[in-house]
Amino acid sequence: VCTLFLGVCMITSGKEDNIPTTSAYCKIVWLLGISCDQVNVAIVTQIKAMASYKLVSVTPKLIQANHTSGFGQLERVNFTMIPTSMILGCHVQGTSVSANWFSLFDNRTN
Repeated sequence: VCTLFLGVCMITSGKEDNIPTTSAYCKIVWLLGISCDQVNVAIVTQIKAMASYKLVSVTPKLIQANHTSGFGQLERVNFTMIPTSMILGCHVQGTSVSANWFSLFDNRTN
C-alpha cells in the first residue's frame, strides 16, 4: 500500500475558538493516501496500546483522547478526519491542548 504523507507541525500562539490564551497548543495536518476508516482504526489502535492515553470518544470523523504526561499534566488530543477528492484519500488534523497554563514550560511535552 502506497501512502502519501504530508505533515506540518506548528506550535502557535494563534488560537482556535475554544483554546484558552494561556494553554500550550500543537496542531498537525496530514494528507494520507488511505481511507479515513483505515486511519481511524490505526489511530484508535495506537491510542489503546499506549498507557498514557485514554480514549474519550470515537466517531467515524472524530477521535478524542486524553494524554497524561510523566509529570501528571493533562492534554486533550483530537483527530478529525475528512475524506479527500482523491481516491481513498484522507485529510487528518490532529490537535493537542494542554489543560494548565504552566504546561507552556513543560519542555515541549505537549
